[in-house]
Amino acid sequence: MAEDSALLLAQRETWQKMPAEEQRELLELAHGKGLEVCFLTAVFAAACAYGLKLPWILIGLALLLPVLYQVVVTRIWHEVKPQLIARYLVASKTAAKYAEFLHAPEREVKLIFRGEARHGINDFHHNPNDEFATEYAQEAMNKGEKAKDAWISLFPQSLIIFSENTGGAKLEFAGSLINNLSITLESPESLDAKKSSKVLVIESRSNSGERTKWVISSRQQSALIACERKFRFFVQRELAKQAGKTTTPPRPEVSHPLFAANRLGANLGIGSNH
Repeated sequence: MAEDSALLLAQRETWQKMPAEEQRELLELAHGKGLEVCFLTAVFAAACAYGLKLPWILIGLALLLPVLYQVVVTRIWHEVKPQLIARYLVASKTAAKYAEFLHAPEREVKLIFRGEARHGINDFHHNPNDEFATEYAQEAMNKGEKAKDAWISLFPQSLIIFSENTGGAKLEFAGSLINNLSITLESPESLDAKKSSKVLVIESRSNSGERTKWVISSRQQSALIACERKFRFFVQRELAKQAGKTTTPPRPEVSHPLFAANRLGANLGIGSNH
């Protein structure tokens, strides 16, 4: 019972962390299948009513279609939803394992979503007002690696990107939010306007000065926006914690019990010579 409760809780939390687009697509899939089944049933019933000269079939069809629609939608929902949750749950566990392996301070995934990760576009930030801005962007895409399907997972103090391969998961990038890492939300219309209206640009710099850049695109635009917003929140919170540690005055030392008793006695007039 305890294991079932823990599994149900994990599934509920995973569903809440999923992007709104994933949930909306699942709902649209269920409604689409319901409409498809109802349409085919209506065509078949109409053909039977016409061929057999039985008009009462159409009356029964009018009563059946609403119930049939609800049954199909509910069935598709309950069949596909667990599969989608299981995929996100496995991805969350994988991200947590990477966070543990990399000794991340906090290992609970706060946001995870699917996208395409492209590495090595160094001229992405070229001035868009430049006369050759489009040419620079196209050249940068040609130089960079091809985009690969990846999972982007955000933790309170770190960001981890990993891809799925036939041999298992592969870590693509890991960085600390408070250590030379920046995440910006941009709209590269000149790169691929049909595919995505916004992308996340992730830049990090090592202690030796080496730069790493990733561009993340996704159909789930709300996830991109949420990732950038949560990143700024976590960074601001961590900086506030560090500032609080430096400005907090030292706590007064606890007095020795005997010394405290003497002071208390002196304050109350105990032990005075009157």
